[in-house]
Amino acid sequence: MHLAVEATGIKHSGGAAVLQDFILAALGDERVHRITVFCSPRATRNFDIPSSTRLVESEQRLAESSYAYRIFWAEWRLSQVCQHIGADILVCMTGMGQAQPPTQQVTFVQQSLPFSKEALQLLGAKDKARFLIIKQLMRRSCRAAKRVIVQTPTMQEWISTAFGLPKQRMDVIIPSVQTPEEAESYIPLPQMTTTPPAFRLLYVGNNSSYKNVQTVVVGLRKLREQLPQATLFLTWPREHEVNETPGFVCLGQLSKPELFQAYRSATLLVMPSLVETVSLPMIEAMSVGLPVLAADRPYAHDICENAAEFFDPLSSDHFASIARHLLGSRDCLKALSERGKALSERRCLERPYSKMVESVLRAYYRLSRSAGAS
Repeated sequence: MHLAVEATGIKHSGGAAVLQDFILAALGDERVHRITVFCSPRATRNFDIPSSTRLVESEQRLAESSYAYRIFWAEWRLSQVCQHIGADILVCMTGMGQAQPPTQQVTFVQQSLPFSKEALQLLGAKDKARFLIIKQLMRRSCRAAKRVIVQTPTMQEWISTAFGLPKQRMDVIIPSVQTPEEAESYIPLPQMTTTPPAFRLLYVGNNSSYKNVQTVVVGLRKLREQLPQATLFLTWPREHEVNETPGFVCLGQLSKPELFQAYRSATLLVMPSLVETVSLPMIEAMSVGLPVLAADRPYAHDICENAAEFFDPLSSDHFASIARHLLGSRDCLKALSERGKALSERRCLERPYSKMVESVLRAYYRLSRSAGAS
């Protein structure tokens, strides 16, 4: 079977991690004879696509450089190219794109922002318009797909409601992570060693408005009134202005091994986002036993279950109160650590990326048999 993967626009973070693991799982399946990956140019990505003689990278420079062409590519040109190369099935990893017969299609949704009114209201007019367009493209792609794959029950509910899709056409597959081998030999991240081990809070992510980090920033200042050594480490550029404020340290961009060193060095991961599709940092943190303090929102409950503490993301006082309680209780931190590791191990045993490949192949072979019978 010839599998085509539409991944144009995936350049970093969770989307890149999921793409890499899905491709590795597909390469490990003997039923997949060839893979073509439509992707952004390598110079714009911070990751490599797995290398194999069975895999071809097709860089989409025009789609990367022009938003108008990106839409044209997803809506029309992509289908033509799939037919030209003889792709049997197309997996739209960006949640956008369409295929026409004989190429079949599965859509994978990784974008949650278009479905959260709470998060959208924090965006400027230009971004709101952009996400409105994205939502319409996602609607067309999901409705055209034979199967839709989502990562949480919350996303399944949102898409079913917004696009009028029956849940029976969707597979919910929560991802897992593997700790990089380089991070197994633990060395504390140097920037974090000046803070006592019991007072290191870590935030992994950018400073987009919907990430809601300001609640944590204000809350930390209140927390430091009682715990003056409490320090928040952020994966923000080191030149960010908050880096000059006592109690805040910007770590800059971290490699994957460095990121896992940060997880192992920290006392607590804080995730204040109002919405996420998954929030890979929470999954990564739990995999190494780092306790998680997350926003009390559906996505976080889906991912962490009982392996996290939750706070009202609109209340800096509530954040400070919960963080103070956790930092003062070794028993609570130990319990969260153990539950997080157990949950992570269970998810790894479920082999989610193999499940994704199986979902794609089931859709293809079911449709092929139906076409043959007719």
